[in-house]
Amino acid sequence: MHPEIGKAVYGIILSLLVLLGISFIYLTPNETSFYIALAALVFLIILLLWTINDIRKQAGQEGLRPSSEPEYAFRQLT
Repeated sequence: MHPEIGKAVYGIILSLLVLLGISFIYLTPNETSFYIALAALVFLIILLLWTINDIRKQAGQEGLRPSSEPEYAFRQLT
């Protein structure tokens, strides 16, 4: 599966879980709404970690270096 399609599917599932959780909390605040909100939080964390990992991979492919290497930056200036 292409990463962008996977992210879209995760986003749709996350949106549905959030809407379902909000409706459950509004209508009947009980244990079920807590578990739905917890599932939405887990999906959100997975989506954020996935996105951060993709950004790191893309930065590595473009040859970008972390800013924690001041010696390298200094050598580039001289």
